[in-house]
Amino acid sequence: MAGKKDKKAEGEKESKGKGGLLKKGVMVVGALAAYKFVLAPKPAAAPVSTVAAAEVAPKEGLTTALPELVLNLAGAETHYLRVGTALVLEEGIKPEELKDKLPIAADVVVEVLSSKTFEEVKKPDAKAALKAELTEKVKA
Repeated sequence: MAGKKDKKAEGEKESKGKGGLLKKGVMVVGALAAYKFVLAPKPAAAPVSTVAAAEVAPKEGLTTALPELVLNLAGAETHYLRVGTALVLEEGIKPEELKDKLPIAADVVVEVLSSKTFEEVKKPDAKAALKAELTEKVKA
């Protein structure tokens, strides 16, 4: 009799093992499905806007270089900044047409850059921020 109980108990363990594995598999699939449909980040929908179509960046044309500048930076300590800049013109505009406006653009560069401190200029993302600020002010 003891042999029959051992075999029966062993058979139950095997069936429980298969059932336990099946339950774990169903739980994993359920968890993945829940993540996919409930918790996963949704892709950003592209906003539909007629204004965005009007704000398409103009095509780039020729470039014209401004003279190299050596500027004093703002702050208590004396720091100098040597910078070379160039204007990227819109397609179809020739540098000769803007010859009279280049000193104004150079003045904007001097005004913006000389108002910055050494700490502001040496930050890792400072170049991109300065470029964006200069672009905005030169266009205005």
